Amino acid sequence: LHGLDEVQQLNLLDGDLTTLALADARQLRMDRRPRELNDSVRDLMSQTQPLADERGVHLKPELNGGVRVDGDASRVRQLLLILLDNALTHTPAGGEVSIGVVRQNGHARVTVSDTGAGIPASDVPHIFERFYRADKARNSENGGSGLGLAIAKWIVDAHKGDIEVKSAPGEGTRVAVSLPALDDPPKPG
Repeated sequence: LHGLDEVQQLNLLDGDLTTLALADARQLRMDRRPRELNDSVRDLMSQTQPLADERGVHLKPELNGGVRVDGDASRVRQLLLILLDNALTHTPAGGEVSIGVVRQNGHARVTVSDTGAGIPASDVPHIFERFYRADKARNSENGGSGLGLAIAKWIVDAHKGDIEVKSAPGEGTRVAVSLPALDDPPKPG
């Protein structure tokens, strides 16, 4: 939300609130199809690279082979964008944000790690709550609406996955998302 005017901020907030209201009412449709996560991550990284460059943050891919999930393309993209944007927002110039995808125990595991400020242990259990901000000094002008991680959690839950956060002040943050992986397609021949 950095650099957005008030009307743009209100439009984004309205969209986030609408998403959560429809999700609560179980009226948000999902168009689930087989998706290659590495492709989604590569596309998103190329789109966020200019923002990372502007902030002086190194964006590092850690893509290990292909992993497919049965997912809604727009919602998976939204999930990845929320996690990547949070990492970039909280990582100072000279820092690093990495995003990795790996198959692990029948799941696609996506990790977004940063070398940012980290989150106090007392705040970690609350970061998926609506409107919660670990940094009380942040507001909608400099830190978003406090709805992004609530939406991320809903997207993960809707895909029958798990999300966990490990963080400590001064040590950065690592968010790991685990989604059921599709079996590899049969090899021809």
